[in-house]
Amino acid sequence: MEVGVLGVALYMAAVVLMLRNGLKACLRADGARANRAWRVGCLTAFVSLLLHSLVDITFSYPLLLGLWGLLGVSMCRTEPQTESNVRAFATIPSWAKSLRISGMLLLIVIGVMSIRIGLSEAFYMQAEQMPDSAAGRTEAIQLLERSAALSPAPAMQHERIAGLLLQQAVSSGPASDRTQLKRAAEEASTALIWRPHHPRLLLLACQIEYASGNRAAALERLRELSLRYPFRVDIQEELRRSGG
Repeated sequence: MEVGVLGVALYMAAVVLMLRNGLKACLRADGARANRAWRVGCLTAFVSLLLHSLVDITFSYPLLLGLWGLLGVSMCRTEPQTESNVRAFATIPSWAKSLRISGMLLLIVIGVMSIRIGLSEAFYMQAEQMPDSAAGRTEAIQLLERSAALSPAPAMQHERIAGLLLQQAVSSGPASDRTQLKRAAEEASTALIWRPHHPRLLLLACQIEYASGNRAAALERLRELSLRYPFRVDIQEELRRSGG
């Protein structure tokens, strides 16, 4: 709210005005198809950046704000279909038309990916705010699953799910459900596909293996990790706790 109430009102008015004009430009019956396709691409990217700014990178970055404003102006720009415009469009080389359509498709893809990443981060942040209880961990796992389904690289989500499942199993004691540990191992393996050499993930896999009863193999892997990462305090402490 650095700009105050007047600034927020002007910003909202600009958003509404550009969205209204952009939708009108996209729905116009006249105009060349390539121009209409370009406006649809600009509108998609404009809305995607607007939604993404609500959960992640904000418009405090001048470059992002400038790009967003440029998209808004581009989608609102219309030209009447006169004979001179039609003749001018007919003289455009076919490769230039294809390039413009490709650019429109690229903007749509970027817009869709931006929305998916923004929603994924929103679910992840919501999961991080869940209370440290059995019910809270269960709800956090559900949110992380939704976040992983939307993320193009869900390594963090799978790692966090594995950690929560391990925490659930350890807190339950001897009566814990073994399926939790089995699924935790699967989630850790999935995260390792994206980050095969990440020391924190490798440590988590060892902890899950130790809790599953394979203590000898887990201790051996912990010793290997302690030699590979001698300055990782978490690995050294885990090795001491495990009696290695």
